[in-house]
Amino acid sequence: MRKAFHARFMGVCASAPLWALVGTNAAYGAEQPAADEPAAEAEAPYDTIVVTARRREENIQSVPLAITALSAEGLQKGSVRQSSDLQYVTPGLTFTQGSDSRQNAAFNIRGAGQAFGGNLPSVLSYFADIPLDFHGAAGFGVYDMANVQVARGPQGTLFGRNTTAGAVLFVPQAPTKNLEGFVSGELGNYNLRHVQGALNLPITEALAVRLSGDIVRRGGTTLNLTTGNKLDSRHQESARVFVRWDPAEGIRNDTVAQYLHANEAGVPHILASVRTDGDTAATRSSAYNALYDLYGGPTGAAQYLAAQARRGPRVTQLNFDPRESRSITVVANTTSIDLAENVTLKNILGYERVKTNYSTDIDGTPQDINFSKGNLGVPEYSTRQWSDELQLSGQTSDNRLNWIAGFFWLDSKTPESGFVNGRESLSNLTFRGDGIPAPSAYSFSRNSQAIHDKSKAVYAQATYGVTDTIRITGGFRYSWDSRASTTGQMATVVGPGGPFLCRAVRADGTSLPTSTPQDQCLTTIKGKFDDYGYTIALDWQPTPDTLAYATTRRNFKDGGQNFVNTLDTGLLTYQPEIATDYEVGIKQSWNSGGFRGHANVALYLDKYTNMQRQVTVNTGTAVSTLIFNAAKATIKGAEFEASASLANFTLSLFYTYTDAKYDRFVDPATGADLSANKFVGTPKNAVGGSLTYRAELGDNLGRLEPTVSFYKPGSYAYNPNQVANPGTFTKTYTLLNARVDWREVGGLPLDIGAFVNNLTDKDYIIAGLGLFGSTLGYNSVVYGAPRTYGLQMTYRFGN
Repeated sequence: MRKAFHARFMGVCASAPLWALVGTNAAYGAEQPAADEPAAEAEAPYDTIVVTARRREENIQSVPLAITALSAEGLQKGSVRQSSDLQYVTPGLTFTQGSDSRQNAAFNIRGAGQAFGGNLPSVLSYFADIPLDFHGAAGFGVYDMANVQVARGPQGTLFGRNTTAGAVLFVPQAPTKNLEGFVSGELGNYNLRHVQGALNLPITEALAVRLSGDIVRRGGTTLNLTTGNKLDSRHQESARVFVRWDPAEGIRNDTVAQYLHANEAGVPHILASVRTDGDTAATRSSAYNALYDLYGGPTGAAQYLAAQARRGPRVTQLNFDPRESRSITVVANTTSIDLAENVTLKNILGYERVKTNYSTDIDGTPQDINFSKGNLGVPEYSTRQWSDELQLSGQTSDNRLNWIAGFFWLDSKTPESGFVNGRESLSNLTFRGDGIPAPSAYSFSRNSQAIHDKSKAVYAQATYGVTDTIRITGGFRYSWDSRASTTGQMATVVGPGGPFLCRAVRADGTSLPTSTPQDQCLTTIKGKFDDYGYTIALDWQPTPDTLAYATTRRNFKDGGQNFVNTLDTGLLTYQPEIATDYEVGIKQSWNSGGFRGHANVALYLDKYTNMQRQVTVNTGTAVSTLIFNAAKATIKGAEFEASASLANFTLSLFYTYTDAKYDRFVDPATGADLSANKFVGTPKNAVGGSLTYRAELGDNLGRLEPTVSFYKPGSYAYNPNQVANPGTFTKTYTLLNARVDWREVGGLPLDIGAFVNNLTDKDYIIAGLGLFGSTLGYNSVVYGAPRTYGLQMTYRFGN
């Protein structure tokens, strides 16, 4: 069988729960055995997963860095239906729901990851080896996957795009040489209807195609009293085509194309707090508080807040129904050629097209305080991205030295933008309307922003076996990136009927004339960023069951430009964020007398400089949400994963400790000390686990597999500036899930399951908007899903 030198990321360590690993052929990017080839017997005497994280097939327990890998079976048992569910089965990973829409959600790993406004996230998602645009990537659908992997820590050398905290990798199921497939359906409460399936077609001995799809319909979970409609529904469909072609010995071409379309009721906001003191009429005339004026002062605002509290988290009263839609097209083509017995050339070409449109009403009241209806039918956010990576990898005949070198290129831009008179323009980009009622100056505005990203990088990495048990790894990467941001703003003081006046600011901080036409009310700022990343690792494996390692890595993510509506030129741009980490870990496996399992521990220290953070500031001309460099931060923590299987029981546990602190954090506009702020989406402690029992029914009736799981994070911040917005913290909660699967019913390739998620119907906050300390004077929150339950049936056919 041809060797696989295929993976996207650099190193791995912590393993997944045992039930998530059993039955998996290979992990990220690994070649799967052909139908007429027996699967290679694992060297270790226990069931585990094989990964190719360092461009060669390895037992995950032998790879010296932090990763969790979930097989297709593990995803099902962990109730992972969408990418946000990964946090319930992965240490060190949290998911931050976008406060305005689902497509603005983000992963956080080890305290870092969230994207603000226009900057890049610290955690990127990958599909079939290509980096995904961060709009919608964190909400990526999980179906017909070979596995999903979460790599923790800076990806310093081998990743396609600069990341300072980690990466989430989605690996689609590859075609095989068998005519086979499956169809699965679910019915549940809130009118859930969910169908997915796959069909594997061997066309010739050299050509195979796999077709798969996923359709979800579910009603909303939160009532809007104003309209009588339910918000937070799910309505999406996705289709995938995977073509594998082996035209000659040692040559393989894989093409994967996937399309997703969603059109759903938007995010329901619940009013959580309002300012009721410390404000005077004189203050309100210059720092206007909308809630006070709309409800007749602080008493009226407090009364409305009390009314919302009585309704509870599943009933709100917004002045309209928010909507959101998105379409995502992804195409990945990978060609690999074995140039010699131990040398492989590979090229990975990627294309992505993203269009999103959403309307929001984020104040949680029936008043026109803070909303955006957008322009229906025209994308609010639109991007087209191309990427390409060329790799050359190999190993010596004795496998003592493994090496890889490569070149990466990416170009991502808003396709509606172009050039007019030699400069970037937004000739066809949407201007969206945001509203705050009079008497606030410039109460209704139309804002737009287009970003053009370019990235080039070269890298090389090698692992050398000093002895049979000791290995060293060294890698280096240098990147040349550029970002160009074009922004514009039109606003009016008399309401949405106009007249709209230009409010754009030039790069030198001077204002454009208010009479400037909309198609010229634009400013372009450009920046170039180049820096390096590295990896140095040492690992010792005295026995096949024991691994100890130490590593250090460095990487950066690009700087960028803020939305230009401020006269303070010092706030127009921000610089790259740099992370250096130090990690040590031990991985231990065992198999004795029917008792098998593993336990893995990783300790880390991350040092950040120029950490990018977001703060709402009053610049004197406008209240702006700006990204800037918060100077320094230190994140340290521990991750523990263990799994044990005895007789018919399998128990899996994980625990995460994260101590994230700012060494220095100063408001760039006021000079206020903000170092007491907590990191968004980062509980100090989080624990989770599952227990599965396997019972053979006998007489060829199949088997029962009940599973219970739990997840308990500590309290964490949902707003980046809690100093100005006190109370923007979640409360600790415990989520319980349960499912029972009847496998191979009556000896047929038929599975029937029943599931309950959020068994105790816990109310818990997953996102929020903190404007308590601003001129608006309120905080609103978004709650997680209530108890959901249903039945699932899956039928498999073919060999």
